[in-house]
Amino acid sequence: MVVVSIVACVGLEFSFQKIVHKQVTISDYSAVITGWLLFLTLLVTAPLWILLIGDFIAIIVVKQLTGGIDRNWLNPAVAARVLFTMDHELGHTTTRCCHESDAIS
Repeated sequence: MVVVSIVACVGLEFSFQKIVHKQVTISDYSAVITGWLLFLTLLVTAPLWILLIGDFIAIIVVKQLTGGIDRNWLNPAVAARVLFTMDHELGHTTTRCCHESDAIS
């Protein structure tokens, strides 16, 4: 999954920069780090499509649409993870119910 995330981030960044006729900056490896960080923040059991949606949000929405490297005001990987956390279904975050009895009571 880490390779898929990195390749997706680099591919998305390259494609977007080619489409909008910007200088291609994949040689700075920032997309590689973004893909790696996003992979590390998700659960191992997360489906591949969630990872790819996160890659899209991180690279296109947060990084490229705000001006690219050194112009974005959020860390792209963390911003994608926060959006996943806000939606429990995508983030796969679960909270335990506090109504369960414990050994003391």
